[in-house]
Amino acid sequence: MTATEPTPKQPYGHRSADAFPPPQSTRPDQGETETRPLPQPYYGQQPQQYYGPPRPTSGLAITALVLGIIGGAIFAVLFGHLALNDIKATGKDGRGMAIAGLVLGYIQTAFWALVIIWVIAAAAAAA
Repeated sequence: MTATEPTPKQPYGHRSADAFPPPQSTRPDQGETETRPLPQPYYGQQPQQYYGPPRPTSGLAITALVLGIIGGAIFAVLFGHLALNDIKATGKDGRGMAIAGLVLGYIQTAFWALVIIWVIAAAAAAA
């Protein structure tokens, strides 16, 4: 039986760890480098990928989103624009949060502007 034939424990014919050839190593002083074969991933397993450290999130973007949620309309717009400029300049994460804070802030500003116009119109009609 060879290493690639299916067995009850290895139904897809995977190689066992001892089926790989031993690492090839030579002495570096002979002008050759040490090479080792990389094991192949098993069926359905993705090769491991390495990522760098995560980018920091802009604190201004977080502030804009929180203010947009709790109702600080003008400040959400202000911090949203500051956050977008900060993200563009430094490359931080948080662009989506800054835009969400801007959208919520502008919606609240428009709502309050309509409420004020309605109150003024109602007061003028009553007078």
